Amino acid sequence: MKDLSVPRHLHKFLATLGASPHKRLGQHFLVDGNIARKIIAAAVLQETDHVVEIGPGPGVLTELIYPHVQHVIAVEKDPIFAEAISRFGEKISVVQADILQCSFDRWAQQEKVRSFVVISNLPYYVTSPILTSLLFQSGCISRLVVMMQEEAAERLFHKKKGPLAVLLDILFRRTQSFTVSRHCFWPKPHVNSQVIALEATRLISAEKIPAFCRFVREAFRFPKKRLFRSLVCYYDEQKICKTFSALQFCDSVRHQDLEAQMWIQLFYALYSDGLDSNCESTHSVS
Repeated sequence: MKDLSVPRHLHKFLATLGASPHKRLGQHFLVDGNIARKIIAAAVLQETDHVVEIGPGPGVLTELIYPHVQHVIAVEKDPIFAEAISRFGEKISVVQADILQCSFDRWAQQEKVRSFVVISNLPYYVTSPILTSLLFQSGCISRLVVMMQEEAAERLFHKKKGPLAVLLDILFRRTQSFTVSRHCFWPKPHVNSQVIALEATRLISAEKIPAFCRFVREAFRFPKKRLFRSLVCYYDEQKICKTFSALQFCDSVRHQDLEAQMWIQLFYALYSDGLDSNCESTHSVS
């Protein structure tokens, strides 16, 4: 198989499949071998690793991943590329599905592993939903390497505003990041991308991560309100008063005032008393 990070080889390969990039799936294929190798290096892959690759497309990254790990689960929504990825052999399990409908916990049980390394070039239009789903399931993720729109990365990892940014800051530690020019893709997107490499912090125990994600989401449901008033919408007011007093939080504290450790303390203080929010369990973070 010729190097598909070379544009002419990629075009020829797509022609043999009768395939072309789908705008509705946000397909922009990486055509820079140096960047592909840099992404794989950022994942710090070990021969015992089990990897989940989200949206492998024609397989530019897959070809670099599978020789160095135990097993790869390739999750591809496009049926043409899902079939094409099977060419890499027994170390690859192809799942033709939407990643938002997939269960990492089920995969972990099937493969008898505790966690996965996740690698993905995230489609721009579903970056937030996919990241949210990964955060809810991050008890099964040890390392995460994602490429996303540069503006989205700036908002999540530098400005750190909103529930998604707070959760990423607490559940993962950034180990590396670098910019990828829009000229490294075909077809070219309108903006540059950024690769972010993350390592799980384990500051929240794995079994409590879904509850923690729901808790932060609920706290941000009314971001213009004081944090106390936001929480009272979902939890018993006396419990909130007792917890704020114990943690020495003033009633006027706002979401942006809390550091990572303060979110953790607040969650565990409420959790120990039995979190009993009436909000539905869902992976939606706004």
